[in-house]
Amino acid sequence: MRCCGGKRKARRTEKLASWGKQAAALSFPRPATVRSTCTGGFNCTAGRRTVCGMSRRRKGRAWKSCCRTAWSRSNGKRSWKRMFKLLIAEDVKIVRETLVRAIDWNALGITLLGAAENGEEALAWVEREVPDLLLTDVGMPKMNGLELIEAVKARKPEIRCIILSGLNEFEHARQAIKLQVLDYVLKPIDPAEIMTVVARAVEGLRKEREERRGLELAEQAVKESLPNLAEVLPQEEWAGDLKKKKLVEQAIAYVKAQFARRELALSDVAASVGLSEKYTNRLFKEVTGQTINHWIIRLRMEEAARLLKDPAIRIYEICESIGYADQDHFRESFKKQFGVTPTEYRNRWL
Repeated sequence: MRCCGGKRKARRTEKLASWGKQAAALSFPRPATVRSTCTGGFNCTAGRRTVCGMSRRRKGRAWKSCCRTAWSRSNGKRSWKRMFKLLIAEDVKIVRETLVRAIDWNALGITLLGAAENGEEALAWVEREVPDLLLTDVGMPKMNGLELIEAVKARKPEIRCIILSGLNEFEHARQAIKLQVLDYVLKPIDPAEIMTVVARAVEGLRKEREERRGLELAEQAVKESLPNLAEVLPQEEWAGDLKKKKLVEQAIAYVKAQFARRELALSDVAASVGLSEKYTNRLFKEVTGQTINHWIIRLRMEEAARLLKDPAIRIYEICESIGYADQDHFRESFKKQFGVTPTEYRNRWL
């Protein structure tokens, strides 16, 4: 008996250890308590004082339906899917409970943060935790739905809003179009219609997220391959002939490394990229809007301005260090770049 019991205990210990490793890998956030009732829907077994998406105290399906991320299947494989957060604002209790319990939010890719009884409570909730979507009634006490949307947009313009409206409120609700509401649903509510509208909203949010991620990756790729151009060109000009931009990037890198050399000339830059002087200068201006000579002068003046902030370095030493033999020429170039002489510029920093 003790032997069998020992085996069962060992298996149970092994299983618990396995679950512990899985839970640690998932890195769920710590539980947070609020005064509102848990709104995890009919699958939720969380405590009544725990926000559904934050609780660890769940088992099986209820845990998966309430957490911030959920399992999804693709080609027979499991993967984690980022959930979108929804907040409901509805003053009528039976409607509020229907929205909470009659819809499988998890199946829509939604984590339900909660259901507020009026606009003021919903706004306070937004201050605590920002939802991706707000589903709000129009006619509510303390703060109506339109006032709520306006206040939410002022604080968090990225939140998408969907309104619920009774037939006698429809004309009033049309004003919400000015507030860029995502969609509206007429009462009496139909859970199937709510699901359709929210599913459409989630699809739009997911596309926006993918586009944003794509732009971030493209931006990172440009910064890695064209670091110098990325510093000076606006983002909308990063696209275009990549071969030309790589040649200009190579030219800029050479100029940055050699600008302090007094004898630096256009011929040196052209030789560094293996092109003729005329074509190199034309290509450089086409991409950056400046000639190579102007770029060299600009780099020299920027370096001079940096050195002028150190009173221990004499002006003639700065002049020589950036490739100028004539101080008068340096003074004229500096004043043309910054509108003041080197001495005047230094006095501003002393």
